[in-house]
Amino acid sequence: MALLLDLPWNEIDELHTKMCEKCDAAVTDCSDILNSLLKDGQRIEQLDPLDILRALLENESTCIHFGTPERKPLTLPKGEDNSSEITRQRWGHKAHFHIQSLKQGLEQRQTICDTAEVARQLEFIHMLEDKFATVFNQCLPPVDELKRAMQPHANHRIFTHFILSRIDPILYSSLIYLNRKELRISTDLTDFLVENVKETLLQVLPFIQKMDMSPPINDDTNLWWGQYELLKREGENYQVGEYTGYSGAAEVCLDLICKYERECSTPSKELVFHEISPDVYTQKRTNLLIMKHCINISQLMPEKSDPKLSEQLSDIISGICNTEKGYSFYRMHSLGLGLEVSSVMKLYYQKYVENSESKTTGMEVAQGHVDEQAEISDPKLKNNQLESQALLFDTGVIQIEYSDKRETVSVAFENDTSFIRIISAIIDNGNAATMKQLQSITGIQDPGRCIKRALDNHEALRPHIIMPGIGKSGGYTTRNMKKGVIENETPDKEVDSDPR
Repeated sequence: MALLLDLPWNEIDELHTKMCEKCDAAVTDCSDILNSLLKDGQRIEQLDPLDILRALLENESTCIHFGTPERKPLTLPKGEDNSSEITRQRWGHKAHFHIQSLKQGLEQRQTICDTAEVARQLEFIHMLEDKFATVFNQCLPPVDELKRAMQPHANHRIFTHFILSRIDPILYSSLIYLNRKELRISTDLTDFLVENVKETLLQVLPFIQKMDMSPPINDDTNLWWGQYELLKREGENYQVGEYTGYSGAAEVCLDLICKYERECSTPSKELVFHEISPDVYTQKRTNLLIMKHCINISQLMPEKSDPKLSEQLSDIISGICNTEKGYSFYRMHSLGLGLEVSSVMKLYYQKYVENSESKTTGMEVAQGHVDEQAEISDPKLKNNQLESQALLFDTGVIQIEYSDKRETVSVAFENDTSFIRIISAIIDNGNAATMKQLQSITGIQDPGRCIKRALDNHEALRPHIIMPGIGKSGGYTTRNMKKGVIENETPDKEVDSDPR
């Protein structure tokens, strides 16, 4: 079972809807402009790539999507001199890069919404990418050339001739080549590239003890990407130095989270000046890609890998999501990237979270029924029955009384009113509730996270509060828990009904 994340899914759904709407508008804008160029019986595919580029950059409604200065129309030079050709090639490369990003976003969208309209949009964008590739193709040394250069033994000295970026060059270039179709099967070259990724990760781990990195990592995106690629290839055989298996991979993830929270690295202006397209290497790009890699990693990691990892990943994704909500998306690159990331997250929700919640929306949960014989691996169970009862008091204290009467544990939550409201809502709902029910009743967007933190900090509560996917409980449920009543220490005086 994949690592279950507790995220503000309503906000993620809103982000995905926003991205879909903006991408629809962008594709329509480009299509309308190019259709206006057509003569009788002519198709867009028959237009010259340079004419297409000019039309998109020189129109006010479409130039904004390709990062023109101040989002204003740009007139490309028509001269035959070297300077004019360089300018045309530079903007052709940029447009090609933006179109590729939108294509990747639409491909991800198609995995969750394979409609005729999305297919039509993707066909149109594929056509534009092919047109630009014929004239403005980015220079990427072929894998065969790399293989020949690496024979008979791969080494870093030769590899420096195939570096594709100045931003984390060895790590980034290794990841790019690892994802080429020609390297889908295991080869000596693949092993060399994988080892490059591992060596780079080892330089920054453990981050808490090792602050100085040589060479420095310029974009945390590439570290998360590298971690995902290793997990995808090695699974339970994962090994980076002393970090082995899923538990070791979880440690690496926690170190990456620590690094992000203390010092998130994004490329400097000096570095991105040499990249295509330089204007897209921003904090927004770094954040969106880290969100995507975190979601992808969570699908590869089992729940038992580390009890803290789900909460930590949820926190980092939620924090980025809250930051990105206020950003505008207008360039093709950010539109495509936003659509790709939100589609990956929505697909994860449909595959794991929604599927898990659907099991709790039947009559049993709707009526608050809890299977008292549900198997729970806990030492305080005897014959599948809890040996303790929990009482929730209005004061914010949960009192746990054990059947042998030898022990009573009190857990105070006076300063955590959110948790008390959530548990109270579950009890009032018949000791069971889904996340959506809790959100509706309490107004708290992340009830699962509040519960997780309480259970991590107070082991005595774990037999009484069950999270989704554990045992047969399905949703958020409470066992042997009810609301307690504080008895008065001194009884009220009896009132004589006859004053005489």
